[in-house]
Amino acid sequence: MDRVKFYSVNDWAGGYQLKKAEKIINNFDKNKKYSMEEVLELYNITKYIDNNLFLKNWNTVYIEKAKDITKEMKSIVFKYMDSNISNEDFETILNDVPNQYIDDFFELFEKKIEKIDITADIFIKAICERNISIYHILHFKKIVKKYDSEIRKIMLQDIINSTEIIIRKYYINEEKNKEIELPSSLTNEDKENMLIRYIDNEYANLNYVRIIAKIQSSKDMIEISDKTKLKACRKVVELGNKIFTKGTGIEYGYNVIFDEKQKTEKIEKMEGNHLICSYSKRWIEENKADFATLLNNFIYLFDFTDIEGRVELVNKKHETGVFERAMDLKMLKAYNPNSTFNHKKMVSLLQLNAYYEQLNRLNIRLEDIIEWFFDSYLKENFGIENFSISMPSKDSTFFEKCKSVLPEIDHILKEYKYYVEDGQVDPELVSISSEHMFFKDIPSKVKDKYVYLKNSDYNNLIDYYFFSDQCMLAYLENLDNKYDNFFKLIVKEDIKYNDFPEYDKKDLDWLIKEKLIFENDKGLLKIKNEERIMIYAELHYKEVISYWRKSEKIRNEIKQMIKKNRLEIGSSLFSRNEQDYFNFYLNMSEFIDGYDIRNSNLHGTQIGDRKSDVHYSRYLQIVLLIVLIIIKINDDICLSKSKIYLEGNINKK
Repeated sequence: MDRVKFYSVNDWAGGYQLKKAEKIINNFDKNKKYSMEEVLELYNITKYIDNNLFLKNWNTVYIEKAKDITKEMKSIVFKYMDSNISNEDFETILNDVPNQYIDDFFELFEKKIEKIDITADIFIKAICERNISIYHILHFKKIVKKYDSEIRKIMLQDIINSTEIIIRKYYINEEKNKEIELPSSLTNEDKENMLIRYIDNEYANLNYVRIIAKIQSSKDMIEISDKTKLKACRKVVELGNKIFTKGTGIEYGYNVIFDEKQKTEKIEKMEGNHLICSYSKRWIEENKADFATLLNNFIYLFDFTDIEGRVELVNKKHETGVFERAMDLKMLKAYNPNSTFNHKKMVSLLQLNAYYEQLNRLNIRLEDIIEWFFDSYLKENFGIENFSISMPSKDSTFFEKCKSVLPEIDHILKEYKYYVEDGQVDPELVSISSEHMFFKDIPSKVKDKYVYLKNSDYNNLIDYYFFSDQCMLAYLENLDNKYDNFFKLIVKEDIKYNDFPEYDKKDLDWLIKEKLIFENDKGLLKIKNEERIMIYAELHYKEVISYWRKSEKIRNEIKQMIKKNRLEIGSSLFSRNEQDYFNFYLNMSEFIDGYDIRNSNLHGTQIGDRKSDVHYSRYLQIVLLIVLIIIKINDDICLSKSKIYLEGNINKK
């Protein structure tokens, strides 16, 4: 069947569908006797016209004619529903509805539900025999309300499908899930029992069970017991073990080595699916007395941050692969770490572990280096007094170290906050303050520090056209799909307008009209405003720009883009994605899938006994976060005293 189907206002197939609709509009006969299938096609045609979607060759006269005809189409559609849908023939009619029109049928059914009196037993019998997923029905509030208790019964029976629908409604970040309406008779007890039965089911999906394990009780969603969450946690382990036992996973390996003979500071290479990170032991030994260099190794050897002070370990949207985007479920109010993030997390902890051990062999405690930064370095290099931190003793257990060091994070954040606000650190003020520190509230010494992309349709279009691996502008047959986005293609290749198929040219026309690309005197497509596109590129790949690290030319372009409401600028010690990163590890105030290290250790809910290796890995993660805070503080102070910033502020005044 090749009938007209309306998918959405932004659907690319709209032109093709409208060409089919045009023939029906031209040959429309209001006196014809239409079938259910034809009525639903007419209904889809009216959706195009009602949304002001027309073919380019339609003139004003034809558009007005089409609008008048679709009014008559609507009349036929609604009269058909009024006169043909009854208890006697509902099942037969529903069986005649093509799969592509199922949602349209129930949309019309809901519109006419007051006039169409189909009894509950007939309705339920018909959808069950047609094998229509309850998911389709739950998008229609009036239908759910009319057949409330019957729909509840179906959901309690179809445990796999129904439980996944409930999880999608409350916890999966997809627009269509917001429209799901659950029957009011479905109680919280029903929902939790469904989750339990789902966990126990042999066909339970690991992705959904993971979400159940992370659910936070809420009256607005599901109130779930700790026992149910624990049951889900154990099921996650069981299902994960099954996957790897069957050999269906892909094996990855990481090795971090300190080599005595290696002269180069670092060598990183891939051997199959194994990443080998090798560092010069000699380099560490030669600089063992220089604590500043030992701290800088986290930047220049281990790449915890880039040279502009941005943390590289954060979760970045562009690092989510095509397969992950298609297969993974993105939870609401969740960090949703991708595989690249998990790779970076694993490597960074291995780097820190190996470095920690290597320093210990040299009789150097990383904890002493951290204390030196606050006690001595800040005073000697910047004249900042009264900063302090108390790191755990050598002999304490890692369980004790975790508990004692976590409050120090709040302590140093308070110290820096007061330093920025008052120009000095008052130890009494720090000690008396009971204020809880939020990473988003820690100020910067630098005004207009970070630049972000504003969320807008215009910016989303540019990001899509230039940087998406789903945009067809990136793919030219003669280049064998060499590039994964249009930005790389236009920068690295000599391409012409006519190299692209006709269906791509409307997108090129828009980019030309917006003065983002142009045809040069050789007929080659080139970027029109290189500074602007480079800003978009950096925001795509890094998600944040350090304003004062950029050239005057780039800063001027940023100012113009801010005036046009394309970008926004702000000041804080941590960029937004860095704030999210710290919150993900330390608490669950922002993300339900966070590690909650701060609360679990301080409130005694951590996993494992007090001698467990869990506490060692957790302590390393806490130390890693403190190291990153040190790097951010040092970078902020250095930037505030830099020539480019001081001169730039004078010029702004």
